[in-house]
Amino acid sequence: MIGINNRFVNWQFREAVMPLEENTIDVWRICVSEHLPNLSFFYEQLPDSEKATAEKYKQEADYRRYIMAHGGLRYLLSHYTHTAATQLGIEIDEQGKPYLKDSDIHFNISHSGNFILIAFGYDPVGIDVEERKENVDWQGLIQKIGDNTEQEYVKTAETPTDNFFIIWTRKEALLKAIGVGLVNNLPSIKVMMYKYRASVHDPFYKIDTFHCARGYQASIAYTKKPFINYLQFQKHFCKG
Repeated sequence: MIGINNRFVNWQFREAVMPLEENTIDVWRICVSEHLPNLSFFYEQLPDSEKATAEKYKQEADYRRYIMAHGGLRYLLSHYTHTAATQLGIEIDEQGKPYLKDSDIHFNISHSGNFILIAFGYDPVGIDVEERKENVDWQGLIQKIGDNTEQEYVKTAETPTDNFFIIWTRKEALLKAIGVGLVNNLPSIKVMMYKYRASVHDPFYKIDTFHCARGYQASIAYTKKPFINYLQFQKHFCKG
């Protein structure tokens, strides 16, 4: 068992999207409310199939998040790969995890409330962000998803809700990195260990936990210990 360091990160502001380097993960943060005036820019990054998917959303907030998340993903991938955003071959594997065809770049998206996180690397990566809601039934949920150690970590905390979201985002990030999505036996996915692997044939994963913003918990899972850049998606990206 390890002590979990839930840290604050320094979000960097860059003038442009730089090449993705080896042994590095880029984590990009998009603030939805900040980019509402730029919604059409994100929309134009989408191919017709994803525009059609966006139009199926009934709730305006879900519509905006989908467009910004997938438009932002394509914009960033287009700079990493020097390929037009609408021409990128993003496909879905057997486990339902998106991947970029004919590329070594791995990516993962998560969004909640006012924030979207997108992680990129040359090895499998998973990311999760959750808006911390005080009315969440943490007592019922931790019994369903946590092993004995994780349940104790939450129940004995001064702020159980905060610790619940730490455990939740760690499990989500790890499962997304592995590429299996939510599983039936979540307590078997132990996220207070120093490292984890799904089977003897799989690589070991580690997890970092951090504050995305005030009131937002996030975690990222990866295989090799990388240097992680935490980057803010800039307004001027939408003007170029």
